[in-house]
Amino acid sequence: NCIKKKHNMLLEIKNLHADKSSAYSKYMDDAIFKLPTPLMLDRVVNAMDEIYANVDALHEAMREKRKVEFLYYMYDRDMRPVARHGGKLYSETPVQVVFANDNYYLIAWSDAREDFVRFRVDRMRLLQVSDEKATRNQRIAAEEVDVLRNEVKHIT
Repeated sequence: NCIKKKHNMLLEIKNLHADKSSAYSKYMDDAIFKLPTPLMLDRVVNAMDEIYANVDALHEAMREKRKVEFLYYMYDRDMRPVARHGGKLYSETPVQVVFANDNYYLIAWSDAREDFVRFRVDRMRLLQVSDEKATRNQRIAAEEVDVLRNEVKHIT
């Protein structure tokens, strides 16, 4: 029933534009081919929900100055998810969340590497805000200042 509602929602979105020559309508005409079944739509929506929940948790951890813990997956040749790091939880200090190349990324400080690392948010599973305080050092502070400067530049 939930899948049927999402399918009906997709049909409503497709019909929003009466002008069939608009770029929006042309894109939406193709949407049924990109999401051919209600089940596929359900998978896409659920994956997006997980990504947004992870982004929210990362922002919460940055506000509270806490580390995050998560499993991180890559895909093998057969497109099966494979846990990295021997299946052990990563524990990292989140510094910034960015959207680039159609993906959300976490820029984090890794105590193990003593350097910044990058993770695709859609490949993170079981993400949670840790009770452990975030690592603080000069390099992290400098990165945070650079982030603030860039945000101010885009506002002004």
